[in-house]
Amino acid sequence: MGKKLFSYVIGNPPFNVDKVKAEAAQNAGRLPFGLPGVNKAGEIGNANYLWISYFYAYLNEKGRAGFVMASSATDSQGKELKDKVLFIDARNYFTVVDRTLNEWSDWQLKNLSAIVRLYRGETDRYKDLLEEYQETLGGGPFEEILVSQEDRIRTLREKAKAAVFEAARKDKKKVQTEYDEKIAELEETLQIAKEAVWLTGKFGDGEYRDVPGLCKIVDRAEIEGKGWSLTPGAYVGVAPLEDDGVDFHERMTKIHEELLKLQDESNRLMAAISQNMKEMEI
Repeated sequence: MGKKLFSYVIGNPPFNVDKVKAEAAQNAGRLPFGLPGVNKAGEIGNANYLWISYFYAYLNEKGRAGFVMASSATDSQGKELKDKVLFIDARNYFTVVDRTLNEWSDWQLKNLSAIVRLYRGETDRYKDLLEEYQETLGGGPFEEILVSQEDRIRTLREKAKAAVFEAARKDKKKVQTEYDEKIAELEETLQIAKEAVWLTGKFGDGEYRDVPGLCKIVDRAEIEGKGWSLTPGAYVGVAPLEDDGVDFHERMTKIHEELLKLQDESNRLMAAISQNMKEMEI
């Protein structure tokens, strides 16, 4: 195998390439973990783990690799890749852009990176992130900043509603736009505060811990017990449901009462419509 040169490798290889000649892959000398699964025709049935081996082969002693891979690559059914793993399941942690697109914001990416850094024992970098939050938010406890921003946004929305109502017809759109811009600025700060609360609520001042539904450190024995599957959800579990402090029975009773009122109103409207149609001889 050639000399390991790189400290970082980032790649987006083609997903699920098949029928790669095993002999050619072996001769390339870039398979530190050996050949992935080979079929009777002497071909690698799926090259996902081939790319992973290639990336690893080019790293130096302290090198790190990051790459996009098909979801099927995380479940090898006992065929490949067997080592200790920090699993992070970030499927439920994202920002909604529109009906068809979700993404990670810059702060969310920083938070996910912080989990990895805590796992590596890089607590100084975690604290640097907390300081960055403090500088961006203007200091103070993150929870208090969050509540304060929510109050300010609520108040500003009420002012906007009143201002638009009182404005002349030709000025209503302009007034609404001005308030929308101010509200957007507050909402941006609110979102940053939410991310700070999210991070510190799980890892405090800087100590890694397994968080149900988010992350878990798994040893070789547990991975083997699950057939060498690398699907994060198989290990991190499910986050506990948060108690919103509302009694379930009380909530359902109120919903039932509201439905009865709506049904009664609907019956009255139908009766009135029917009477009107009769009077119009329709």
